[in-house]
Amino acid sequence: MNEEQRIKKVMIAIIVVLLTAIICLGATILLDLKETNKSGILLEDFEDRVKINALNQSISIHGFSEVHMKSGELEQTFDFYNPKTNDCYMDIELLLPDGKSLFEIKRIEPGYGIKEIQLKDVLENGDYLNCQFLIKCYSMADGSQLNGAAMNVNLYMR
Repeated sequence: MNEEQRIKKVMIAIIVVLLTAIICLGATILLDLKETNKSGILLEDFEDRVKINALNQSISIHGFSEVHMKSGELEQTFDFYNPKTNDCYMDIELLLPDGKSLFEIKRIEPGYGIKEIQLKDVLENGDYLNCQFLIKCYSMADGSQLNGAAMNVNLYMR
């Protein structure tokens, strides 16, 4: 093999490695973009995801600042999931500014989530600012309560 053929093979190998890296980077970006959902929840940037420590393990909780729902209806679309990397159950609850519970879901397993909820009360059209989204985490081994999180969210009913 002459020098020119060897240079061509090296150049082809470099191009293949670069294209592979670009494809992997693009796939990673697309997977992160899929984290924004269609249910009316505005997810924060992935740097803003809440990480809490519980018994020397990290629990991932995806944060958001806004929730959009349909006014005058009990049945709502609401995407929330417990990342499969967690080793705990999650309970979630949304409290209105007056402390009244709008909905509550218990024991979401790692790798599972919810897509639809039923509200406890019908809400009229309007902005419900400074609601509390509560997340409680429980050990899968013995059911004991671990750390949790509370996030201020604005609820927009339209």
